[in-house]
Amino acid sequence: MRDNDVEWFPMRSTYGREQKVKESLDKLGIDNYVPMTYETVEAKGERHKQFVPAVHNLIFVHSSKDTIKALVFKRSNVLCNS
Repeated sequence: MRDNDVEWFPMRSTYGREQKVKESLDKLGIDNYVPMTYETVEAKGERHKQFVPAVHNLIFVHSSKDTIKALVFKRSNVLCNS
């Protein structure tokens, strides 16, 4: 595998920020995937379903290794502060 080959890479996000990072990647035009599932939540005695990440802190990114390295290096400005 060369550093400029496009493949799927797992990326870790801080807890509860998967959707925010996904939105940032979408704005940058980078393909990504957050596996989601429905979870039953009970609040004030009522049950309802919520759409939540299936695996917390995990985002799959379809890009080159070079692009991933650049994102990780700049993550505080590009992904976390969006």
